[in-house]
Amino acid sequence: LAASALVPSQISYSSAVKACESDGQWQHAVRLLRVMPGARIAPDAITYSTVVSACSRAGEWEQALAMLGEMSENQVCIDRICCNAAITACGAGSRWQAAVVLLNQGPGIPDEVGCSAVMGVAAKGSVWELAPALLRSMGGAA
Repeated sequence: LAASALVPSQISYSSAVKACESDGQWQHAVRLLRVMPGARIAPDAITYSTVVSACSRAGEWEQALAMLGEMSENQVCIDRICCNAAITACGAGSRWQAAVVLLNQGPGIPDEVGCSAVMGVAAKGSVWELAPALLRSMGGAA
C-alpha cells in the first residue's frame, strides 16, 4: 500500500484485530493490541473482546484469562460477551472451575450463552452434575 496521510485510529486497529481473529491468528491479534498504546490509542472493550474471542477460538484459555485480567487492570469494562468468550476458552482447556467462576463473578446476570458454555465445559471435565444444577438456576426443571 502507498504511504498516505492517514493515521491509524481505534476503528482501524479494531478492524485489523477482527481480521486476525476471523483468520485464527490470535498471536497477531494480541500483538496488535500490544502496539496500540505506542500509537497513543487505548484498546477499548471491543478490541479486547475480539482478542479474547481470538484466543478462545484457538484454545488459548490462559491468554484469554490474561486478557480479562489486563482489562480489569486498565479499567476497561468487561461485558458479558467478552466473559462468555473466556468461558468458551476455558472449555478448550477443560478448566471447568475457572468457567464456573467467570459465570458467577462476571458482569451482570449470567445469560443462556454463558450457562450453555459452562455446561459444555462441565461435560468435558466429567462433571455432568453441574449441567442439571445450571439448568435449575436458569429456572428449568432438572
